Amino acid sequence: MLLLLLLLLLLLLLLLLLLLLLLLLLLLLLLLLLLLLLLLLLLLLLLLLLLLLLLLLLLLLLLLLLLLLLLLLQLLLLLLLLLLLLPLLLLLLLLLLLLLLLLLLHQLLLLLLLLLLLLLLLLLLLLLLLQLLLLLLLLIIIIIIIIIIIIIIIIIIIKNYNN
Repeated sequence: MLLLLLLLLLLLLLLLLLLLLLLLLLLLLLLLLLLLLLLLLLLLLLLLLLLLLLLLLLLLLLLLLLLLLLLLLQLLLLLLLLLLLLPLLLLLLLLLLLLLLLLLLHQLLLLLLLLLLLLLLLLLLLLLLLQLLLLLLLLIIIIIIIIIIIIIIIIIIIKNYNN
């Protein structure tokens, strides 16, 4: 009975690990999609610079190709995670980490990734600021509506009192 409980607990832990790995891969996939979008915008900006055009264009095309390959690899890994057993999942996750480490070892790619992460943080801060402004606007509108309702109630009370 104790062995059965231990096996059940191990199975639950393995299922939890599988779910965590799936969530990690989905988050990495979203991050790669955002990085790809920022990279395309950066490519459009770099086309305007005539002096550094050739070198930066080659670098960005290489980085774009690497990110597309990583994105395809992520999709394949996600499919395999849905179909295969836990040891294969762990092996694929290790391969993905090795690819990411190889990507990070290259200095220029690391600098570009840091720049993209900074741009992403700036975008998130701008979105947060916009949310705060929208909340403030909504609060002001609610306060104005409450004041108008109070004024209407006071006017109705005064009219009824005079009658």
